[in-house]
Amino acid sequence: MPLPCITPKTKKAPAIAGAYVISFSGHFQKRLTQLFGDTILLLVAVLWGFGFVAVKIGLNNGVGTYYLLSLRFLVATLVLLPFERSSLSAIPPRTLRGGVFLGVLLFLAFLFQTSGLARTTTANNAFLTSVNVILVPFLAWASTGRKVPLKGFLSAFLTLAGIGLLTLERDFSINSGDLLTLVCAVMFAGHIVGTSRYAKEAAIRTLVFLQMATALVLSVAMALLGGEIQPLEPSSLAAILYLGFFSTLAAFFLQTLGQKHAHPSKAAVLLSTESLFGALFAILVFRDPLTVRVFWGGLLVFAGVLLAESPGLSRRPASSKPTREAA
Repeated sequence: MPLPCITPKTKKAPAIAGAYVISFSGHFQKRLTQLFGDTILLLVAVLWGFGFVAVKIGLNNGVGTYYLLSLRFLVATLVLLPFERSSLSAIPPRTLRGGVFLGVLLFLAFLFQTSGLARTTTANNAFLTSVNVILVPFLAWASTGRKVPLKGFLSAFLTLAGIGLLTLERDFSINSGDLLTLVCAVMFAGHIVGTSRYAKEAAIRTLVFLQMATALVLSVAMALLGGEIQPLEPSSLAAILYLGFFSTLAAFFLQTLGQKHAHPSKAAVLLSTESLFGALFAILVFRDPLTVRVFWGGLLVFAGVLLAESPGLSRRPASSKPTREAA
């Protein structure tokens, strides 16, 4: 009787195991990259938070708003200029348009914010500026056709509630300053969405340089028209150097880098924690009291950040639609 034919076993199990290891490694690397981007954006929020202290020092010493903006953008532009001078003639047209477009949005955001602050309270100004957290998902959806997960909206509203507790007084009312600040929020939201788009296609340093240079030109023009050029006190100079290098150059460079790996609505939530850090630095530097509102507001802000960190928001929905030109 012939022996049965025995087919040798294939090596499917090791192959499957190897594929699983590769898949797991790729997923882990992707999550690590996303965590890096999120950490970078949180650091930006810290730099911006301390910027409230620096701005207050400068304004308390009598530095004009547009003069202060001119100097902070001047510092940032001068630091970047030696690295970009040799490549200025070779900047791709699309990168040039994107950098100028983002620079205009950045300048307009600060312009409407400071103009609104002259006509409303600081708390209302900070709260209404943070409305960009809610606007970002809608602008991203409108400009790219990419749907935002439900958690993006929930985390944005949760963070906004926390910012309201941190900054908003009971006698909230709408006036011309509040309306100007709402325009500022639209500009900041547009800047976040635009940065998320152009950062994927352009060199980060070049994109940041173009933004700083554009905002510098516009700020200097406003300062000259307003007659705000004046000598500076040492404390004002230190504050402006911080604003120019850390709160402007470093912060926007890191923002552009971090937004390469984060969803626009998630980036908005992380960046909005600058209000929390601003409150904390005000307590430490100016001895502002730690109130119940500050505590619960900070808790809500971090709850929004934790919700934004959940895996559901980290997935980027694929879109078959071509993106429309932003500029």
